[in-house]
Amino acid sequence: MQDKLEFIADKLAGSESSKDLESKFSLLLSLETDIDKLYDLSEKYTPYPHIAIPILERILEIDSNHKKAYIRMIASYYLAGEDDAARKILKELEQIHSEDSDICSMRAMLAESKEEEIKWYLKALDYDPGDLIAQINLGCLYWRRGEHEKAQYYLERSLETAESKGLLQDTIWANYRLGSFLFERGNYGKAEEYLRKVVKFAKQTGQVDRRALKETRRKLAQIKVKIKSSSG
Repeated sequence: MQDKLEFIADKLAGSESSKDLESKFSLLLSLETDIDKLYDLSEKYTPYPHIAIPILERILEIDSNHKKAYIRMIASYYLAGEDDAARKILKELEQIHSEDSDICSMRAMLAESKEEEIKWYLKALDYDPGDLIAQINLGCLYWRRGEHEKAQYYLERSLETAESKGLLQDTIWANYRLGSFLFERGNYGKAEEYLRKVVKFAKQTGQVDRRALKETRRKLAQIKVKIKSSSG
């Protein structure tokens, strides 16, 4: 059963926002002490920084060393376009926690240049070679820079990591990214292999983004034409 705090948060996330609802939300939030519940709520409302951030602030009132709350708050401010606020929270986190892959990833996210972003994602992998976010972002960064060997290496690693950890959504997206990368490179045989896996996941689970599935089918149709024309 949905409790009052989540009920009010849902209304604030919709079109019913008002001063009265905001006051009720603040009051109920100040009374909540279950950190696990609050953290789960912050995850649910990540697309709504005006809800997620107060929840994360409440967690830090209860436990000022809660690393995951700091990390999520940095990401929430970043999503809200408030980079200066995100950097301020990152500095607070750096004062109470030693550098690790999470902190390096936050530095990468807030980097002011692509070179700096790459540097910090590589450092994140030094701490945690299985850091999926760092692998994905490095693959995409190198792809955009035209450094194709490095791009393929990290895109393949991200797929291996997602599969080994049993992360279905990440596995689907890793196949999509790798298939799209190889399609762009003209490696149609290998691209078809990964893109067909995306369609297979869609049929089995129904958990594939519609736009990604549409784009996957478009690329598979083009691959069929290209392979047929090259063999004819």
